[in-house]
Amino acid sequence: MQKLRRMATPEAQAVISRRRLIPAYVALLCAGSLTVAAFADRSEVGDHPVLFVLLIAFVLLVDGLRIDLFERGGTSPAGIPTLALAFLFGPIGPIASEASIAVVRLVRGTQPIKALYDFGSLSLAGAAVAALLTLLPNEHNFAVMAGLAGASLVYYFANSAALGTIWWLDEGISPM
Repeated sequence: MQKLRRMATPEAQAVISRRRLIPAYVALLCAGSLTVAAFADRSEVGDHPVLFVLLIAFVLLVDGLRIDLFERGGTSPAGIPTLALAFLFGPIGPIASEASIAVVRLVRGTQPIKALYDFGSLSLAGAAVAALLTLLPNEHNFAVMAGLAGASLVYYFANSAALGTIWWLDEGISPM
């Protein structure tokens, strides 16, 4: 193996070097998620535990539905109830739902690096949405609806940035 690495082209060596960074990147995403969870307000969960559990159960149910992403990966409609969890429970909602998904995936035999990447990246995307939602007024009006649309875009862009980075590390594809 060492001989192959020495004989590899500069492009191949660059790929090998980038791929070595994947575990550190995944660890950074997970550490960020766990840090946010450690400081997150949990009071809403205590006020509405049944709704919290039902939304997480719904996330787990729809997570099994996969949508192909350019033959390179997949996504699921679980982002929809995850956004509801962010709206109703703050960052602890999406972090708890993504942790639940990670546990189920690990039990089903998903590679740990993939399950942990999904946990870290999607938890942080959900936490970013929750942070944006705290800036919205507590009224039902156009500003809230516009804010929710903006929150959806934040989730999409945060998730896309993490996905673009992992594709770049793994395959050398430009994050753009």
